Amino acid sequence: MILRLFAILIAVAIAGCGHASSSLPPGPASSSHVTPEILHVVPLIKFAGGSYGAPPSGAGAAASQFAGRAIPMQPTGGCIGLFGSIPGGLGGLIGDPRKALFGVFSCGGVNNCGVVYELTPTSSGPYPYKETVLHTFLNDPDGCAPTSALVMDQFGAIYGTTAEGGNGSGTVFKLRPSLSGYNYTVIYRFLGGSDGSTPEAPVLVLPNGALYGTTTTGGGTSCQPFGLACGTLFELVRPLGPFSETYRERVVYRFQGGSDGAEPEAGLISDSAGNLYGTTQLGGSGTYYGNGTAFKLTRARNGYVETVIQMFGDTGVVPTALTLVGTDLFGALLSGELFKLAPSGSTYTMSAVHLFQLQTIYDGLSPDAPLTFRDGILYGTTLEGGIYQNIGGGQYISNGTVFSVDTSGANFHVLYRFKNNDALGRVPSGGQLLDVDGVLYGTTIFGGGPASDGAAYAISP
Repeated sequence: MILRLFAILIAVAIAGCGHASSSLPPGPASSSHVTPEILHVVPLIKFAGGSYGAPPSGAGAAASQFAGRAIPMQPTGGCIGLFGSIPGGLGGLIGDPRKALFGVFSCGGVNNCGVVYELTPTSSGPYPYKETVLHTFLNDPDGCAPTSALVMDQFGAIYGTTAEGGNGSGTVFKLRPSLSGYNYTVIYRFLGGSDGSTPEAPVLVLPNGALYGTTTTGGGTSCQPFGLACGTLFELVRPLGPFSETYRERVVYRFQGGSDGAEPEAGLISDSAGNLYGTTQLGGSGTYYGNGTAFKLTRARNGYVETVIQMFGDTGVVPTALTLVGTDLFGALLSGELFKLAPSGSTYTMSAVHLFQLQTIYDGLSPDAPLTFRDGILYGTTLEGGIYQNIGGGQYISNGTVFSVDTSGANFHVLYRFKNNDALGRVPSGGQLLDVDGVLYGTTIFGGGPASDGAAYAISP
């Protein structure tokens, strides 16, 4: 998470430091390859820290009937971490059939360890959503710093991870719905040794109730200059049956930090055959200092066999989680590329779907979220680029975009360009949540209110 946070903050800082006006290309209206779409965009809620957590953790999608004004939240509080005041969770929102939204803050709350929150549609009053804190983290024994998106199973139970707390090395937790709300339990507390440490990605929930996930560090012998191990892929199963709340952890792969990759920070996905796919932030070029990998875990009699299907090398850095479309894999690189990995026999071929470049900065720069797919279209966000606003002295600031593109890359559209001092906030982060009406829910890291703790918003056609 430190690597991704550092990259994100550097990207945002570069955008905030600005560009000389003489170096800016023509505005988006004159950019022939971009077809702007007219959208209805409304703020749903403003986050303001304190016991509610600060700031939000993701980006997503919603329906136009949720139009309304921003909801002011209780002020005070904040999020103090390694870099001072930092973004909250960097995951995304999930939703249920009631149109309720769920997310996390990685800090804030009573003990500054973060919260799990619910945004519930309300028919009373002038505001469309109300925030309810479902759980406040206390560090020991329940965990601290939830940084990833939540996941919901077919029974409405919610799963997530914390990067810290528990026994000191992070947790996997579950919120089970009940008549009185949600009951919080810790499924597993990492010990920080061979079992892994620092889970920073959402877990993958299979229909049989098994959970699969990643830890950024831990798992084996040191492969980093800081003396930390290179991370693991783990599974959590119920040895006493599908209705038991007892889980057992097993490590299915330990990264070595060479060509196999290091620091798997993104979540896993699976195909219909039960194979798993993911990415690492580092490794891949034979050393820990590589630019990351994409990998496949193939089911074997005694577990899984890892195969590296792409070493990113000079092609880009900081890959997101992958998205499976048919047999093809799609993803984004923070360095500025949307890519496709297509199977070709026993290997995969990488090709560019879209390039974010300084020459086309109005498209956006620095895509950092997993892509969402529906009906031939991929949706995503960028941390910077879009609208460049003059803040004086020949300096410009940009705040990111929401975009769509088809899988061939031929039809790229900027759906929204965030603005400085926008009620919707600025700098979106996290995967998109696309509802049945084709509308986007999302959150921004900064802005949205006086405390600049971000906002939740809806984007509809």
